[in-house]
Amino acid sequence: MNLSALKNGDTDYVLTPLQMKIALYPFSLNFEANRACFPFIHEGKPVVSIGKNPAPSCILSHRTAGDMVFRMPNKNREHFFNSIGIPAEKVYSLYQIHSHDVFILGDSEPDHLRCKGSGEGSSLDIVNPLPLPEVFAQKGDGMVSFTPSVFLAITAADCLPIFLLDTEKGYFSVLHSGWKGTGIVLKAIEIMQNADSRPEAITAVLGPCIQSCCYKVDEERAKYFETEFGPASSNNNIAEYPLGDVIRQENADWFINLQAANARLLAAAGIRHIAYCTDCTYTDTRLGSYRREGAESFTRMIAMAGTQSALCRH
Repeated sequence: MNLSALKNGDTDYVLTPLQMKIALYPFSLNFEANRACFPFIHEGKPVVSIGKNPAPSCILSHRTAGDMVFRMPNKNREHFFNSIGIPAEKVYSLYQIHSHDVFILGDSEPDHLRCKGSGEGSSLDIVNPLPLPEVFAQKGDGMVSFTPSVFLAITAADCLPIFLLDTEKGYFSVLHSGWKGTGIVLKAIEIMQNADSRPEAITAVLGPCIQSCCYKVDEERAKYFETEFGPASSNNNIAEYPLGDVIRQENADWFINLQAANARLLAAAGIRHIAYCTDCTYTDTRLGSYRREGAESFTRMIAMAGTQSALCRH
């Protein structure tokens, strides 16, 4: 992947020295009962409305709410949705496979949507008319919604949840991005741009994940990240590397930074507003972590977005 001209499907993302300044909004989670709510941020302010309609917000479950793996039935999910007043029939989820597969949801997609498949592992599948969530049940790792009447949900436990919002049109997206899935954010942005979203109107939220302090990997994986997403030293180039180095080496140990890699992709795509969570899933016991809790007992948190003004007041 050549990051001087990132190509994803039919869209090229070209970095230029004349890029506008990128606004970064660090935040820490504030849990209330079994959830944390946090807004999209644009032009330095929480996005509370789009036109006359309330804007979507982001929601994350607390580890003590239990494992939110997408299966039916899952009593933890049912209890969580009931506790926050969200009808389960409005929550769309996926069987996650660490892919770049993104699905488009909407009662009807925009007439001018230009959407082509881009080969294996990077599908652009339109789901229309909109089925019930229990019928949807697709395999993939991201969704883009053209309708405000639904919630999009993924699960994560060290992987990075990514949220996108078009602050003009109201389109929004939720993505699951582990190290294998890094790059899926470009697929969602491509979908939104094909529906005439402007990059400068899109704002991104990078949720909690395992931070580079704790994400130790083998040299092979680190070198893969270096080849795909940037060298070990960003040389303080904020325009290309808004959150700094994608990988780092300490003596013989290698560490990768999922948020930094995705921030670089967002910057390359022209996204100018990026909020990012500073909490680490490995060290923060409020959060589920595959590495900390172990493969047999780790807690998948639900990360979702949708419009529920009564839940998340900013």
